[in-house]
Amino acid sequence: MSSASSFGGRGSSNVGSSSSAKKKFVIKPYRSAPQGDRASALETCFEELYRSAYNLILHKHGEVLYTGVQSCVESHLASVGETVSKSPDASVMKNVSAAWEDHDLKMTMVRDSICMYMDRTYVKQQKKKPIHEVGLQAFREKIWERKDIRGRVERVLLGEVAREREGELVEKDIIRSVLGTKEFYRRESQEYLTKNSAPDYVRKAEERLLYERNRIANYLHLTTSPKLMGIVENELITTHARALVEMDNSGVVTMLENDKVTELMNLFKLVPSTVDILRDAVCDHVKRKGKQLVQDQERVKDPVKRSIFNLGCAFCRDRV
Repeated sequence: MSSASSFGGRGSSNVGSSSSAKKKFVIKPYRSAPQGDRASALETCFEELYRSAYNLILHKHGEVLYTGVQSCVESHLASVGETVSKSPDASVMKNVSAAWEDHDLKMTMVRDSICMYMDRTYVKQQKKKPIHEVGLQAFREKIWERKDIRGRVERVLLGEVAREREGELVEKDIIRSVLGTKEFYRRESQEYLTKNSAPDYVRKAEERLLYERNRIANYLHLTTSPKLMGIVENELITTHARALVEMDNSGVVTMLENDKVTELMNLFKLVPSTVDILRDAVCDHVKRKGKQLVQDQERVKDPVKRSIFNLGCAFCRDRV
């Protein structure tokens, strides 16, 4: 199935003026592209799909579009899962890797070329998962977590690792693809960051780090740990440290203002290598508060209000 025919269709043609939300959302296949200019024809198809998706959102049919795309993705992956599950052990890992690469490419095209406006409006307003994240979850549920796929891949993977230790040549590119790559964590961390507060991101990152440590302990040689964990920590933590610290309404300043000591400690434990960023944020906050308190002191003449001002100074000092 090509990327065009997998998720194509004209959503707006299935939406009526009054009862459209109740109608079944059918995603139709593309028209056949002329052989002479396939790239141009494909671009035109994506433009048509983007306009259709845009019109659905504009006319308050976001749920129709969102559930329709989700259903199409899940149905397609269920079919792919059936095919991959029939692979012999010798090729199951390779086929899972190929299925993932194909799926990731298609979901990127759906996100960037069709559903971008939906992600920016309807998804944020309704607090739903971005469509690319929906695709990641669907792949995990429909393909990776199938018992007749995951268990076999893990056995084959362990066998490949054992063969490599014995000095035999193995397909390292496929192993890296199955295990997870730097690009995977980069995408995942970016999606986490766009939809979570700083404390929530920290919790998710901690869960990911624990998952990777357990995976190394269960399936990989301990010598793999430093390099793999370095990749995960860099993509999940170091790259986004400043954004987490400076995040509006949930970063370090908000934690200090609202006495979120536990969350602040968790952030520090997660990003100890970025202590300079934390220190700068705290220093900037103290300077702003100090300047504000000095200005307030100059304005305060009443003894009672001055006592309240002094209490405020002590309260600020204890927090920072």
